[in-house]
Amino acid sequence: MTLSQDTGVENKLHEERVLYQATVPILIVSSCAGGGNYSVGEALKERLAGVDPRVHHVVIEELLSKQLVRSNFGHHYWICRRAPFMLKLTYGFPFLYLLKLTREKLFENKGLDTLRKNLLLSEISTVIATNHRAAFWISSLKHRRQVQCSLWGVVTDYRLSPGWKYLFQDQLDRLLGPVPAAEIPHSLRPKYCRINLPVSSEYSKMCSIFGDKNQVLVTGGAWGLGPLKKTVQQIRKACPEVRLHVVCGSNEGLFCCLQRKYTNCDEVVLYRSLPSLE
Repeated sequence: MTLSQDTGVENKLHEERVLYQATVPILIVSSCAGGGNYSVGEALKERLAGVDPRVHHVVIEELLSKQLVRSNFGHHYWICRRAPFMLKLTYGFPFLYLLKLTREKLFENKGLDTLRKNLLLSEISTVIATNHRAAFWISSLKHRRQVQCSLWGVVTDYRLSPGWKYLFQDQLDRLLGPVPAAEIPHSLRPKYCRINLPVSSEYSKMCSIFGDKNQVLVTGGAWGLGPLKKTVQQIRKACPEVRLHVVCGSNEGLFCCLQRKYTNCDEVVLYRSLPSLE
């Protein structure tokens, strides 16, 4: 049974209704590699589980072997933290994505046993992946006919990263996201539907609240990436009356550095990891 068969979603907008065409039980798979795709996963669970409780959300790291987690997410974390310039190289020349796909076509990956067993034991009908790595591994299992679930991908950025292009595209049943259809490759466009980026009800409620122009949030995601230190310095110099709320996430080095610099400054409030930016 699909969620759209429930009369409670008849009045949803078209772009919203497409989500309710998924067949339950549904497993939403995100990643700890960035808080954005995890937040979207939680928002999807909140929305879909309100119609049918057979909707679950997990992070892909819990379903892969330790070796796969290290070789994929560990290296990505190191690059983002220590050598972000390599991201431009990887995205501009996606050789590594192509190599990974080719290797997966030629050799059976033994690190997917836990993922396969979870999908089979839970009798999952639809997997909704909010992370391209999660979509890649599930598409690989489908390619080898080890699982038979429907695979949906949800793009959580306003551009399509190479990771969504280099997977077993014939195993991807639907692709959703906020990216304009014209920017989607022709091979994926028939499966694509443009939707608003799913957000939690807490964020939706904030639309009716006027913000205080003297209270500014500065964040670099769950990993605390980007030039946050420089951004804080520039805002402090240009607008000293503004109070900055700086979320450093798991970047302990950034937190300690800013803490030393702004120890006696009430206009800079620091946070480590938060369960939600709301």
